[in-house]
Amino acid sequence: MSNSLEMKAPFILFTDCITVKGVNRSTILDLTRGVYYLIPNDLWSILNKEQGNTIEEIIIKYGTQNEDIVLGYFEFLTKRELIFFNSNKNLFPKINLKNWDIPSTIYQAIIDFKENFDCINFDVFHSLASLGCKYIQLRFYKNVNINEITEILENTVGLNILGIDLILKKHDGLSISELKRINKFLNVNNIFFYNANELKNDQSFDTKSPFNIYSFKDDISSHKQCGNISSSYFNVNLSNVSNSIKNNSCLNKKISIDSDGNIKNCPSMTESFGNIKTTRLESVVKNEKFRKYWSISKDKIDVCKTCEFRYICTDCRAYIEQPNDLYSKPLKCGYDPKTNVWDKWSTNPLKKRAIDYYKLNDI
Repeated sequence: MSNSLEMKAPFILFTDCITVKGVNRSTILDLTRGVYYLIPNDLWSILNKEQGNTIEEIIIKYGTQNEDIVLGYFEFLTKRELIFFNSNKNLFPKINLKNWDIPSTIYQAIIDFKENFDCINFDVFHSLASLGCKYIQLRFYKNVNINEITEILENTVGLNILGIDLILKKHDGLSISELKRINKFLNVNNIFFYNANELKNDQSFDTKSPFNIYSFKDDISSHKQCGNISSSYFNVNLSNVSNSIKNNSCLNKKISIDSDGNIKNCPSMTESFGNIKTTRLESVVKNEKFRKYWSISKDKIDVCKTCEFRYICTDCRAYIEQPNDLYSKPLKCGYDPKTNVWDKWSTNPLKKRAIDYYKLNDI
């Protein structure tokens, strides 16, 4: 037996650590540290069925032939501070992750720009703010200069919008040093440059700026490049996990305006609920058809509901494997929970019909 383990006291999983069972393996999500651990399903069973028992009792139950395995499990758990030992587990109630909510009708928005679109003005941002929207992503599929950017951002001044992300194309007409003019907009959180190389060595930019700058080489030509599912997008925190358990991790309390002014759940989706030129956002959010995606959690989606990553992963209802099935797996996910292998989704022959349906062959 291990001398470093408490053998005779009942073990308890920390309340900010939750387990998620997959078809082939499971995860422990440490919501405070923002990390996850892959574990065997046998350990998931111990954590969910034996909590409140001692290690000695668990070894007796599973047999001395499995003693080394059980001890290995508990050494792993204690080393990472995922469990503690106490004789009264009732003193440490679990977090109710199913009561998550945000006191706003709309929490986040996406606005796309391709050509000149003059309808995105103060009235639009005021409507978003009145609906409780806190975060907005502005995506530009054209070359845009600093004057155009600041003109749009001016419409957000004085509104209770906490965060704005800018998705910009890097081009010769937009120098990094000009971004200093955006410093006055304190709600700008991040600027993402696409079609770009590394920007961090540009000494002309003030590193004390209140926002972060990121760059990536890929070009983005349209909303069709949205919806990719990747482990690099995993997000382990209490708010995200609670939302994912109860709601759709992508579309819940989200509204979007595509580059033609159409109001949608997401710019990539085909269904429109009016155009911003003639329809107010306040009327759209009252439409039950607009809200139908909000409650489609990962536990309701084919394949996803058996995946160990389902509460930390993103979702996409715009591109799905079976276009006529609202609960179909995201098309742009290459992960198989049965094999635990990530494959390239775009070359999977089983997805060809859906790829043709959405006309994604050219992205």
